[in-house]
Amino acid sequence: MKQPVLDYEGKPLMLNQTNTDCSPVIGEDHRPVQFPRLRSYLVLALNNKAQTETEPIGAEQAAKRYQLSTKLYAGMTSS
Repeated sequence: MKQPVLDYEGKPLMLNQTNTDCSPVIGEDHRPVQFPRLRSYLVLALNNKAQTETEPIGAEQAAKRYQLSTKLYAGMTSS
């Protein structure tokens, strides 16, 4: 889960590290602090509605997605 997601050129796709208010964390070089993590992409994918989803998911399915994403996110912050 700590491995980067690679683009077609084999370079890691980077995500901005965010504060609790969702603003980007700014480094000493005055640029957003970025990190490559597969877990981050999985959490985003679980919480975003796919373009092919035409009907809302049920409450049970939404709860399962939420529980899984919080478990993944908890692992992100502890590593």
